Amino acid sequence: MSYWDSSALVKLYVQELDSAEFRELAVKASRVSTGSLTRHEVRTVFRRREAEGVLASGEAAALYDELTADIAVADIVSERSFLGSSIQPTHHLGAFDR
Repeated sequence: MSYWDSSALVKLYVQELDSAEFRELAVKASRVSTGSLTRHEVRTVFRRREAEGVLASGEAAALYDELTADIAVADIVSERSFLGSSIQPTHHLGAFDR
């Protein structure tokens, strides 16, 4: 299993200098794990790239839909689900933990 943050996932959807390398890594990965907020971070990057003119008008929404579909189909788990499976029995996980 490998952990992919938003910067790595964006390279799979938006052409960057090293996108080909990341696509190859994604194909070879047996399982991809990412944080629960990554989907929203990636959406923000798509919108920013659209505002900068890197993506065509409407492409940010289309790429986000593609990402959402890929997450639903792929073996991607959220960080909280992944960590929670080993921590939750002894530690409560919740918002605003002190």
